[in-house]
Amino acid sequence: MLDVQDLITRFERLRADRAVWDSHWQETAERVLPRAAEFTARSQKGAKRSQKIFDSTAQLALERFASAMESLLTPRSSRWHALKVSLPELDRIDAVRRYFEAVEDVLFLQRYATSANFASQQFEIYLSLGAFGTGALFVNEVPGEGLRYRAVHLSEIFIAENEAGRIDTIFRKTEMTHPTMFCMSSTSRMTREKENLLSR
Repeated sequence: MLDVQDLITRFERLRADRAVWDSHWQETAERVLPRAAEFTARSQKGAKRSQKIFDSTAQLALERFASAMESLLTPRSSRWHALKVSLPELDRIDAVRRYFEAVEDVLFLQRYATSANFASQQFEIYLSLGAFGTGALFVNEVPGEGLRYRAVHLSEIFIAENEAGRIDTIFRKTEMTHPTMFCMSSTSRMTREKENLLSR
């Protein structure tokens, strides 16, 4: 098991390896997605960020890309995924199918609840995907409210792949207020307690 110092060392190595990409992404953001231009510099809130935009072609193309991705992959007006058991013999049992359909209903109700904020945050992910090639969606559970989705700025995320090319490590560097940390800690504790009850 890795200790804290090993984790810090690995994070610093990933951050150093990615430094060149930060400058590329900053230049791209300044011209294509100005509100995301915070890879190498932080802008003051309310400051103008459009100084390096001379033509709107790239911005319009990015919006169209994100809209097309949403309409093809996660359309708001239809069920865009289904849950299914991986064993064919179980999938033939009506009770099993009905169970998965019920869970699917709950997932869509939770995901598209007003407080979940899924649709707008997923659209931000498509914008990030079109502009920078990747994006990160954080999902957590807010006590008493349900699921909450949030598009995480790529500058906060540090990704590593294994030898098979699959992502096996994600570090997130962010600043939090004390109430936010307390809420996340409480949510984690509640989740662990629920898991312990279910495993009994």
